[in-house]
Amino acid sequence: MSTPRPNYLFPSLMASAFLCAFILPPAITDSARLHAAGIFNPISYPIRRIAEGIYQPPEHFVPADPRTTTAIAAENDQLRQQLADLHSIVDRLKTLQADRQKLGDLQSLCVPIAVAGTDTAGRDALLLNISPTTRLPKSAPVLYSGGLAGKLETGIAGARVRLITDEGFAVSATLIRFPGGGAAPVRLTGPRVIVGTGQGGLTISGMQKEDYQTIGLREGDWAVLDDPDPFWKDLQGRRLGRIVSAKVSHRKPLYMDLTLAPEIDLKRLADVMVYIGETK
Repeated sequence: MSTPRPNYLFPSLMASAFLCAFILPPAITDSARLHAAGIFNPISYPIRRIAEGIYQPPEHFVPADPRTTTAIAAENDQLRQQLADLHSIVDRLKTLQADRQKLGDLQSLCVPIAVAGTDTAGRDALLLNISPTTRLPKSAPVLYSGGLAGKLETGIAGARVRLITDEGFAVSATLIRFPGGGAAPVRLTGPRVIVGTGQGGLTISGMQKEDYQTIGLREGDWAVLDDPDPFWKDLQGRRLGRIVSAKVSHRKPLYMDLTLAPEIDLKRLADVMVYIGETK
């Protein structure tokens, strides 16, 4: 059995390191260190570069943003506001399209016009935002998704809609009801004159109390257009409003005063549809 030979490599390396560190002058050890570094450089260089990439990102990855934290926060807030505005515009367009679709076949016979504001003279009227190239008739019925809005009036200075709730506006209407939520309406009365009272209201006067009780009218019954004037001939049956209250007349105790209101406050409309009929 052979005796293992002693390994003198490790003690030799330790002795060399002791001599380089404490005995030999730097002029000799620096030269030796350079030669050793050249030997191990192919291995150490890539490892060093990987370590630098992990713990110290290259300069071109370091963002050079001159803005302050306050400026960045303000810009982010502005971007959020713009995003909210865009969402609001999209929602508005969806609502507008849905409202126009409620007009059914009449939509193709109407011109959509944006509302610029309300009449400043205290009337129930809307000012329209029309461009110089928009051609409208001097007078035409005006609709919205909930029914009849009023009548178009044009002039040199522009155009407006006189709403059905404007004081003195008068048309004939029939009162109907949808019993049990059904789709088929029941005709309750013949044509009655419905008059605008201003401030968003409508009224039917001159109905005898006995007739009111016999017919059985109640809140929620509809008033729809039923007017013999040729101006309204294509729009018969369009909704005007609902009964919101019925009271005995103070001036004529044997008669009833019926108060009606449109589906929405017409002065808050943002868009209307001007009925122009079929173009030739």
